[in-house]
Amino acid sequence: MKTKNTLEKKNESLTNGLAITGLVLGILALVVSFIPCFGVYAILIGVIGLIVSLITFILASKNNYPKGLIIAALLTSLLSCSIAYWQKIRMQDAIEDFKNDLDKSTEQLQKDLEKRSEQFKKEVDELMKEQDEIDKKFIQEMKETDEEFIKKMNEIDQKPNTTEKVIEPPVETKKNEIDPLMSITITVDNLRARVSPSLTAEKIENLEINTEVEYLGMRSNEETEVEIKGEKISAYWYKIKTPSGNIGWIHGCCFTQTYD
Repeated sequence: MKTKNTLEKKNESLTNGLAITGLVLGILALVVSFIPCFGVYAILIGVIGLIVSLITFILASKNNYPKGLIIAALLTSLLSCSIAYWQKIRMQDAIEDFKNDLDKSTEQLQKDLEKRSEQFKKEVDELMKEQDEIDKKFIQEMKETDEEFIKKMNEIDQKPNTTEKVIEPPVETKKNEIDPLMSITITVDNLRARVSPSLTAEKIENLEINTEVEYLGMRSNEETEVEIKGEKISAYWYKIKTPSGNIGWIHGCCFTQTYD
């Protein structure tokens, strides 16, 4: 009899422990179920508390133990599971609403982009048309300008050119100037013989004083002024042949005439 009472006390203690465990799990699940976003996870704790509470309720029913604490655990677990499930439904609805809003926003954005793209294309087409008109106008103006320029050039070409200067070649000297049969004796030192009748022409040879050269009977058309020992002398250029065989021009300031 004593052993039976001891066993019943142990079973009753076990039942009370399970009831308390179910109640704690139910309360914990109830608290978690009120946390936004995380409340959905309370359903796991609530289900465990509900299972423990049901097992405890069955044991208490068989042994006629008090069921007040067990019923409280059952109700708490059921309430927490209900709230957690409601949180899950609300979260799913929120996600679905967000997805729908995102789809609508994306669709609207795509429509706006298409509309702006069409508008931009129209503006580009208008600009291209304006540019084509400007190019055509510019080409026409250039064509008219070219035609006018060509016309004026033709008119100028048709007019006689009275200002053109005719360059005469060197002419033969006259008898009263220098006789081609005479020799020329250089009267200055280092007189430069040049390739043409000009002070800037290329030098071909330096002639020493008293050098005799052969006069070839040609002189320049115009006189050139040179300065010799502070004295300015204007004279023609004369074509000569040097003793070394070079043919060039010397200024008429610096030689004398001698007969062969």
